[in-house]
Amino acid sequence: MSGFTLPNTRYRERSLPPLASMDERGRVIYMGTFSKSLSPALRINYLVLPEPLLAQWREAFAASYSPVPWLNQKVLARFMTDGSRDRHVRRVQAKNRRKYTALLAALEETMGDKIEVMENGTGLHLLVRVPDGRGQDELIAQAAAADVAVYPTGKYWADPDHHPDSVVLIGFSSIAEADIRPGIEALARAWFG
Repeated sequence: MSGFTLPNTRYRERSLPPLASMDERGRVIYMGTFSKSLSPALRINYLVLPEPLLAQWREAFAASYSPVPWLNQKVLARFMTDGSRDRHVRRVQAKNRRKYTALLAALEETMGDKIEVMENGTGLHLLVRVPDGRGQDELIAQAAAADVAVYPTGKYWADPDHHPDSVVLIGFSSIAEADIRPGIEALARAWFG
């Protein structure tokens, strides 16, 4: 698909080149959705296939019916080809970068060495480890009592029964930037008094 670029956000360093740019054998397939970057209400997913597979895909699915209304598809196509999507993604990435930085700073300033932040400079969440012996359930309950949402991580591990119990997920995608510091301050009080 010409003109289509996939979001590749890294907050601290230069983005990595797309995997497909290194693919000399036509084996990289991108699958994704517009749910996070635009809206889950669109219910539109996508495939970016290498040329050798595109013909096979068209043949295999020629008679398939798309449940996505044609008008939604046309509007999205125009949004992508006229540059609007790229501008939108850059705005969202800049906003998320500010929120990511604010979250890291608030965690460092309010909890310092009482926690370990596990992050890789990407995404819409951080993993936070509290190495004082409390388990995930206790940390989540204490946060909830302070009206702060943190989330369990067990379901994300290949073996959920062996995930580190003192690690929780803190997301920032749906939090206003101005609410990050007060939320982390409330979390610090809930966890450490």
